[in-house]
Amino acid sequence: YNDGISTLKSTVTNTSSEPKYIKSFDIYVKDKDGNEIAKLTGYIDATIAPGSSRTIESNITTNLENANDVEYEIKY
Repeated sequence: YNDGISTLKSTVTNTSSEPKYIKSFDIYVKDKDGNEIAKLTGYIDATIAPGSSRTIESNITTNLENANDVEYEIKY
């Protein structure tokens, strides 16, 4: 958390043997009790080759210093 902005870097890796199109993914940031403190959406809109990765950076004005868990939901 710096100057009122939290930055979250997410990497999506295609672990399958087939190319995969990923439109976007939802990012759920949770506190130690499992409560959602932020929801972000990461946009890829591309096909990822087998064994390849894409990294995106998301910014939000919510302070995520007390985040304990991050969950992802991919949108194909």
